[in-house]
Formats: sequence, C-alpha cells, structure tokens
Amino acid sequence: MSNVKIWTLKGLDTINYPQETIWEILVNAVIHRDYSISDDVHVLIFNNRIEIISPGKLPGYVTEENLLEARYSRNTKDRKNFKSV
Repeated sequence: MSNVKIWTLKGLDTINYPQETIWEILVNAVIHRDYSISDDVHVLIFNNRIEIISPGKLPGYVTEENLLEARYSRNTKDRKNFKSV
C-alpha cells in the first residue's frame, strides 16, 4: 500500500498506513467480533483504501453517536469457570 497515490487538496499524495495501526484494527476486528455469527472477518484492499469488516452489529447500547464514549463487553469470560494460571 505504500505505493498507492491519491488526490488530495495538495495534489497527488502517497498513502502511508502505519503498520501498528493496521495491526490494531485487525486485532480489534477479530477480538471484538460477534462470535454467534458464522462468518469471517473480511479484509478488502482497494487501490485507495483498506476496509476491514467484522461480523455483527454494534454491541448492546453502543450506537454510532456514542461509539467513542460507550463501553460494552460482548465476549465476556465466564468467571465461574475461569482458571487462574
């Protein structure tokens, strides 16, 4: 993706995706997905963007409006059966 160029207000510019950012997005897509849905995490690479699609809707009471402030644990551990190592 480092060779991809897009038009910006400054003219033709190169897209730079930090490796840590892509890794964090992929990890979040896998960890926070809805495991009750039998589907895969999809990674789509276009000539001007990367899209990562994780199965499921936003969990619980999380909406697009409160996404940055709301917290909801979709895949909680069953603490009764959790064994400490």
